[in-house]
Amino acid sequence: MLKSLKGGVSALILILVMISGCGYKMAGMEERANYTLTIASVYNQSSEPDMEREIEDVAVNFFSARGALGDNGKSRYIADLRLKDLSFESRIVTRTGQTGTSSVSCELEVTIHDRTGKEVFTGTFNSRTVYDLTSDLGKNKRNRTDAVNYVIRQSLTDFYHDFRP
Repeated sequence: MLKSLKGGVSALILILVMISGCGYKMAGMEERANYTLTIASVYNQSSEPDMEREIEDVAVNFFSARGALGDNGKSRYIADLRLKDLSFESRIVTRTGQTGTSSVSCELEVTIHDRTGKEVFTGTFNSRTVYDLTSDLGKNKRNRTDAVNYVIRQSLTDFYHDFRP
């Protein structure tokens, strides 16, 4: 029995080495940033009121998960986030009019300055997703909030892949 256990463990180790050598990554393993930044300001230029806190919360979680969120004054870069547009469109897809889908799209501008105040990067990132509408108002609110967080996260992901200091 010990020999078969050793053979199974050896095979598992060999498979893991082969997979990791081919560029595959384990799910949930985020690429770590080679920089740190501080979120200096969040602006909401969309018609949706009071989005600054939501954007900041999503951004803090996003950059923290990648090791890119630094302490104020010690970070290599300073980020300004500007929500230029957040728009919704709904479509009723049933004859009863009780359920349907809605989409949310976001346009997020990210400007990065170095510690001297020099602008080193600016870019505008767009994202869109669809979420369900139901007859349950509480569930609709959760679906809408989740969709907004998703499009902000997707825009930040696009920024993260574009910004390579």
